[in-house]
Amino acid sequence: MSESEKSFKSTELYDLLETCTNDELTPIVEALTKSGASTLRVSRTFERHSPDHYQYTDQIGDEIYRLSFVALGRGDGERAAYERIVAGLCKKLGIAAAKEVDAAEANLLNLFSKRTLLSVPIQDQQSAVDDARTAASAAVGGFWTSDAWPPLASCILQIGYLRDKLTADGRITGRSLSEPTLADPAALSEGESALTISTESGSPVLTLATLQASEGDNWRDVRNDRSSSDLLTPILKAAQPLLSAERLLSSGNYARITLPPGADLVFSDKFNSFIGVARGADNKFATILLDPVNLASIATPAVLLTFATAMAEQKKLEEINRKLTEIKLAVERVAMFQTDERRSVLTGSIRYFQQIAEAVLTGEYSDEVLHVIEQHEAALIKLQEHIAKDIGVQVEAIRALKDEAWFSSGKFAQTIQDHQKLLEALYRDVMLCIRARACGWQLLHAYPGRERRKESRLNDINAALDRFAPIGDLTAAMDRLMREKIQGISAATTKLPLLQSEQSFCKRLADEAQQIRTDLRDVERLTTRREQSISMDLRLENGEIVASRML
Repeated sequence: MSESEKSFKSTELYDLLETCTNDELTPIVEALTKSGASTLRVSRTFERHSPDHYQYTDQIGDEIYRLSFVALGRGDGERAAYERIVAGLCKKLGIAAAKEVDAAEANLLNLFSKRTLLSVPIQDQQSAVDDARTAASAAVGGFWTSDAWPPLASCILQIGYLRDKLTADGRITGRSLSEPTLADPAALSEGESALTISTESGSPVLTLATLQASEGDNWRDVRNDRSSSDLLTPILKAAQPLLSAERLLSSGNYARITLPPGADLVFSDKFNSFIGVARGADNKFATILLDPVNLASIATPAVLLTFATAMAEQKKLEEINRKLTEIKLAVERVAMFQTDERRSVLTGSIRYFQQIAEAVLTGEYSDEVLHVIEQHEAALIKLQEHIAKDIGVQVEAIRALKDEAWFSSGKFAQTIQDHQKLLEALYRDVMLCIRARACGWQLLHAYPGRERRKESRLNDINAALDRFAPIGDLTAAMDRLMREKIQGISAATTKLPLLQSEQSFCKRLADEAQQIRTDLRDVERLTTRREQSISMDLRLENGEIVASRML
C-alpha cells in the first residue's frame, strides 16, 4: 500500500459525508439503493433510519468503498485511497486524472454537465448535477463492464459537487485561508510597536504603528501635497514616546496609521484627552492618558475627523486610479480584437475620468465636468449595446454549427474553439465597458445630491452585470448551446479541454462581475459608515513624511 493510501486510510470521505444534510445525501443513497450491485438497501441500518441518512453516513461510505473493490477489481483486501477510486473512473472514461482529487472530480462533473453550474440558479443546481450523474452512469455501463461502475460513477459526481458546495459554504476547508494583510494592524510583526488612540469608552479611533521596513510598490510622493501629512506629523511626534520607538522619526523609518471601521470620534471630557493603549515590552497592553499638553490641541475630534475624511478620500482616489489604469491596460492588450471606434470610446472615457478624478474626489464639483461624465456614460451604454448585439450574432453562428459527416471531429473542435475565443473577446470588451461605467458612477457619486440619478445609474449597471454574468439569460443560453455542440464530439479527450475552457471562461466572468459589485458597494460604504478599516503606510525622512501608500 502506498504512502498516500496509508495517509488516506483516514476519514476524509466519511468526514465529508457527515457534514452533509439529509437532502444532500439523498442522491447518493438513491444511486446506491436503486442499483442491484449495492447491498445498502437490505442493510438493517438503512431500514431503521432512512430517510434520516445522517444516522448512517459511515455505512454509506463503506458501501462506496465496497463498490470500488468490485469496480477496480481489487483483491488485496485493502481499502483504496479515494483519489485512486476517482482516478479509476477517469481511466474508465478515457481521460487523464488530475493530480488533486477535487480537480479530478470537477473534470468528471464538467464532462457530463449540459450547463456550467455557474450559469445555473442555486435552486436548480442539484437537478443539473443529477442529469450529469445519469449521463456518467450510462457512459460506464454496458454488457462488458462491472455492475458496480454506474452507481459508483453517480456517487463520485455527487461527492464532487458536494465538496465544492460545502467548501463554498465554509462547512469544510478546501481552499487556502486568507492570510492577514498589511492593512490589518493585528498582522504586525513581533517587535513592531502599536498605539491605539481611543475614546474613554474604549472605542478605537486611530491606530499608529512603527514598522521594521515596508519597501515595495505603490508609494506616492507627498512632499508637494501637504494636505494629509500636515495633519499627521504633529500626531506622530506627540505619540512618539508612547510607541517605544527611539528612531520613529529618523531617516528611513516607516509607520502605519489605521482608521478602524465606523469609529466614533468622541473626545473625553472626563480626561480632557484621548486614552492611549500602548503595547509594553512584555507584549501586554496598558491604558495610559495621553499628555493633554501634547495631544489635546492636535488630537481633537475636529482634527481627527478632518484627517479621517482625507484618508477616506485618498483611499477612493487611489482605488479609482487603480481601476482606471487596469482598464486602460486591458484595452491596450485586447486592441487587436476591437474596432477603432469601440476602442476610442473606452480609451476616451478612461483618460477623461483619470484627468478629473482627483479634482472631483477632493471636492471640486463642476457642472461642466458633470455634463461630460454624463456624455461618456451615454457613449458607454451605446457601446455596451453594440457588443451585446455582436454576442447575439456569435451565438446564432454557434447554433448553425453542424458536425457534418465529412467534417472531422478535429476540425469541428477547432471551429468551436475559434467561436469560444471570439466570444471571450466580446465578453472581455463588455466587462471593460461596464467597469468604465462603474468608475463614472463613482465620480457621479462624489457629487452632493442627485440621489435618484445615482440610484438609477447604479441599478442599471447592476442590471448589465446580471445580463452578462454566467447566470444571466444571455450568457446562460450561450453556455447551454456551446456545451450542446461540444457534447456532440465523441472523443472524451477532445471535448474535455473545450468544456474546461468554457468553465474557466464562466468562472472568470463570474469573478469579474462580483469584483465590480464589490467595488460599487465599497464606494457607498466609504461615503456613509466604514465597515472596514482604512490603513496607510508612511515613509519618513528627518522627521517629515515624504511618501505614503494606501493598503
